[in-house]
Amino acid sequence: MREMAENVSWGKYLHLGVRIISGVTFALYVLWMSPWTFSHLFGGILRSPFLIDWFGISTFALCAIVGIEAILVEKSKNISRQSLRIDAIFAVSWSVLFWAIIIYGITHFATV
Repeated sequence: MREMAENVSWGKYLHLGVRIISGVTFALYVLWMSPWTFSHLFGGILRSPFLIDWFGISTFALCAIVGIEAILVEKSKNISRQSLRIDAIFAVSWSVLFWAIIIYGITHFATV
């Protein structure tokens, strides 16, 4: 019984982690792509080479976290499958968006 309770608490933390990571990453991406006048406030963050690395790392991290969540859902029936679907949609949509932009940039703007 205690094992199921531990799985549920880990599931809640993983759900929260996926939503925080995807929300912060999406907000950074919107600021990075926007020509807004107040974007100079975030200039140090937006010009950092770590930001591009974070975008790439987050695509793999979100998919890995959702995979761990899927394993926990199979072990414990107390975790909602609906929230797992929402997390999977966040992870897959961010991964597809990021890698589509990277592939588009390589095929259209890279010089050989």
